[in-house]
Amino acid sequence: LFAFTFFPLKFTQFQFTCFSLCLAMDMPAELTALNITPQGALLRWNAPQSNVDNYVLTITHNQLTADTFLVEGNKHEHQLSSLKPSTTYSVALYATKGPLTSGTVITNIQTRMC
Repeated sequence: LFAFTFFPLKFTQFQFTCFSLCLAMDMPAELTALNITPQGALLRWNAPQSNVDNYVLTITHNQLTADTFLVEGNKHEHQLSSLKPSTTYSVALYATKGPLTSGTVITNIQTRMC
């Protein structure tokens, strides 16, 4: 994925063209849920190769967004709490670096019964 921006600049007899190039960043991988309890789970993932400012983590239940978390880019896990027992959640995660965003990795988790 490439995005080009061209800025024509004029100097007396010459015309120069400057451009910026933005590349899509690679995405986090292997999003998994560990230590699943009736009210929570530990989410862990592998970081992308590129540097990350933040991760955006979205929890969905019954196709409605239950919660969104901003996780620091140097972290590779997040503890979920206050979940409902015996409930299936969809978890989506993507990385950000300045104006760039990565692709999204998704996993499903089912909390345990009480």
